[in-house]
Amino acid sequence: AGQRRTAIVTGGATGIGANPTVVLTFPKAFTSTPFVIAGRSGTGTGGSSGWTVDNVSTTQARFTYAGTPTATATYSFSWMVME
Repeated sequence: AGQRRTAIVTGGATGIGANPTVVLTFPKAFTSTPFVIAGRSGTGTGGSSGWTVDNVSTTQARFTYAGTPTATATYSFSWMVME
């Protein structure tokens, strides 16, 4: 069975660069590298660019927003982790 969740990220006030990342640290390490998928969840005030996942290990996954966020806007994404 997989684990799935949604996160909401708020863009900072200034100095936001293109393609920012979010690192999710798993509460408990997996015994092998899990399969992780991510996608825009449809809520939030930010743009419609999507999220990708890369650099997955047994303890964390990194998500990248495809674009440049707007200051103070919110961006949401959902993910699923399966071992």
